[in-house]
Amino acid sequence: KTAVSLIQQEWFRIASPADSDPNVVEDYMDTFEEFSRHLLHRIVNMADVNGNTAIHYAVSHGNFDVVSILLDSKVCDVSKQNKAGYTCMMLVSLAEIKNDTHRLVVQRLFQLGDVNTKATQNGQTALMLAASHGRLEMVKLLLDAGSEPNVQDNDGSTALMCAAEHGYIEIVRALLAHPDTEVCLADNVSWH
Repeated sequence: KTAVSLIQQEWFRIASPADSDPNVVEDYMDTFEEFSRHLLHRIVNMADVNGNTAIHYAVSHGNFDVVSILLDSKVCDVSKQNKAGYTCMMLVSLAEIKNDTHRLVVQRLFQLGDVNTKATQNGQTALMLAASHGRLEMVKLLLDAGSEPNVQDNDGSTALMCAAEHGYIEIVRALLAHPDTEVCLADNVSWH
């Protein structure tokens, strides 16, 4: 094994599990930064075979303490897409916010990247994912962060269509309350 692969293996062992200890992650990052800021940048943004970085895992597991530490480093690439085309902002849109601290971390994450980035496979945005998975609070946070409600995915669906299709009435109401929401957009499905 090369030195890089050993470091990568150790980094993911420390930073990617659901129960990652934020203090240990921070200690590792401090050690990397002592060598060089470039090394810290490289390691924090290392991707595994699926293209996931430490922040992809942290948001997927709802480990907002680790997310916060990664964001504090100011080297974390929050716009990096994994091999499925998802950014950490898309993945966090599926998470449950359990307290004000989580909310603040999510708001900070949304400020650091493009909340309107589309997934490469289906063209969905974080707002569409939150809307189709019933995450009302995420929908509100995304709209506050500048998510465009009228972006259409590869099928022509919008976040409003996703919420309506899945029966999430409160999300439909939140999207309709947004002044930019267009209700007359059509998707690519043709009815014959």
